[in-house]
Amino acid sequence: MTEIRYPAAHLWGQSEICSALGCSRRNIVYWREHLGFPKPIAQLAMGGVWDATIVRAWKHDREAPRKGKRAEVLATYREVSAVNPWGAIRETARRTNLSAPTVHLWLRELGEPKVRDRKESEARERIGLGRQATKGEA
Repeated sequence: MTEIRYPAAHLWGQSEICSALGCSRRNIVYWREHLGFPKPIAQLAMGGVWDATIVRAWKHDREAPRKGKRAEVLATYREVSAVNPWGAIRETARRTNLSAPTVHLWLRELGEPKVRDRKESEARERIGLGRQATKGEA
């Protein structure tokens, strides 16, 4: 069996991955189960050990296609919400193969003013807030 030697700086445990990628341990578990996160090169009592270059490459590959996807999400949302504003987030998520919470977050980050889902609107009406007046109204 061939032995592969790694410099210590190129080995990461979960803590190092969390620090480098700005995530939690829970993210790593989710990524391993659902998003094809690389398998550890060794399993120790403290947990898995990964090759840092492989982890960085995986993260880069995951982010590269998503950078252009925000524009697609915004365009799809505007198209869908023009027809049916109540199911627009879910429909946008379905059409762009993203989760509804991700679509919602991205739209808010992009400053889309109309982002509201049905539950939020219904909750506002139940507590008596209803539609908020804008500056021009009042």
